[in-house]
Amino acid sequence: MQQTATVRSAMLAGLDVTPLTIDVDITPGPPQLTLVGVGDIVAHEAISRVRCAFKASGFEVPRQRVVVQVSPAEARPRGTQLDLAIAVAILVASQQVTVPLDDPLLVGELSLDGRVLPVRGLACYSDYCTDHGLTLLCPKSSDHISHVPLDTLGGLPAVDWSRRTTSRLTPVHPQLQCLSEALRAVLRACLGTNRVLLLRGADGPVSSSVIALQRSIPTLTQGQCDEARRIHSACSAPFEGEPPFRCPHHAISQAGMIGGGRPVLPGEVTLASHGLLLLSDIERFDRGVLASLRVALRDREVRVVRVEGTWHMPAVPSLTVATTRDTKTPAERLLGPIAGLGFEEVRL
Repeated sequence: MQQTATVRSAMLAGLDVTPLTIDVDITPGPPQLTLVGVGDIVAHEAISRVRCAFKASGFEVPRQRVVVQVSPAEARPRGTQLDLAIAVAILVASQQVTVPLDDPLLVGELSLDGRVLPVRGLACYSDYCTDHGLTLLCPKSSDHISHVPLDTLGGLPAVDWSRRTTSRLTPVHPQLQCLSEALRAVLRACLGTNRVLLLRGADGPVSSSVIALQRSIPTLTQGQCDEARRIHSACSAPFEGEPPFRCPHHAISQAGMIGGGRPVLPGEVTLASHGLLLLSDIERFDRGVLASLRVALRDREVRVVRVEGTWHMPAVPSLTVATTRDTKTPAERLLGPIAGLGFEEVRL
């Protein structure tokens, strides 16, 4: 007798969540577990993780022909976020468990001992479920999300679907006690233009100025805080509600600064949105990286184009550039690396 089941899952690229459907078909035949519709070797290895998790959790792998399909097939999902959905779909199809809700979305990685592990972007998945009236089933997370927690695969039959954990992150006000009112006003006036240029002598540090700038960034609004939470969650980076501060090394690649890769991840300019992006020793940065940064700051967003699609990510940081000023260096040479970054009006 043919047995089927369908559950919801999703994949993350950039900050965009793409819904996926996990279909399982169990038919009589030689024992075989086949996974189709995934995009890389890590996703294909889900079969091995699911087998071990079943054994550790007291479930049985059906001794029949099992086909698991991820659709739409052209999405070609990557990573381990589908492990939990694949396991639950097989359990439902083989009638070992029941899922009472019609609209749960399952996201999580399985360890070999049956534990459900967090994946990146849980805040993005949570907001997607809230917008579409779905319930997110995933491991416990510190990302301040709305979800039904699941610690182990063996605990699935005892899940209380009505007990949803909800947590919202609120903005944190920067600490300004060490700054005078006058300095605070000047710094915030500079940050209001989103461009600050720090000059130093050959041996002069800028750390104190950077600390002052970081502490002078205005408190995030609730909308900005929610967006920064999603951005940092997509990169598995911590975020506690304070304005972001990023200081990339001068050897950073274009993908690291702007975003990209496979899967698509936000870059430093997106991670610093609504906060401070510091480029120290600007003259040592690659010109190609600065050219890409110039376009992102002009458009106030990053567009990553791939064969699979186009992803948009915000790029609205307060940019601070630090450089060493030798008294013999002409102003034109000093401003050369930052031409087009919004410093054209500076007169040295």
